[in-house]
Amino acid sequence: MKKVLISIVMLMSATALIGRDRPVQYNQLPAKARTTLDTYYPGVKISYATYDNDIIEQHYEVVLVNGVKIDFRKNGEWRSIDCEREAVPAGLVPAEVARFVKANHPDNFVVDINREGIEMEVQLNNGLDMKFTRSGNFKYYDD
Repeated sequence: MKKVLISIVMLMSATALIGRDRPVQYNQLPAKARTTLDTYYPGVKISYATYDNDIIEQHYEVVLVNGVKIDFRKNGEWRSIDCEREAVPAGLVPAEVARFVKANHPDNFVVDINREGIEMEVQLNNGLDMKFTRSGNFKYYDD
């Protein structure tokens, strides 16, 4: 009985720690994330940054004072970039996606990009959502 009670308490303690965001400072972000911020958002201050220890994966969320939100994987690669109404910096948009947007939607630009699993979801400034393969090949327009 004592072993069961101890196991339950340990499981509850571990569960309480999972899923909790904790604030982090710039220097606690992975090197690759800091390089992305320094390269594409030089001089833009961080409003806040958190480390999220989800059950499935751990990641960092960074919100800049200009409203840009970037999710970084634990290794520092960006997972999603939401620039609201501003363009995602050209160097962060995969070349195949940029070519497709330029050829098919020349008056628009990418404001939100999300790399999840085997797909990439892209939103343009006109609200149009598109799905691409992870390598950047167009799949379909999403409603």
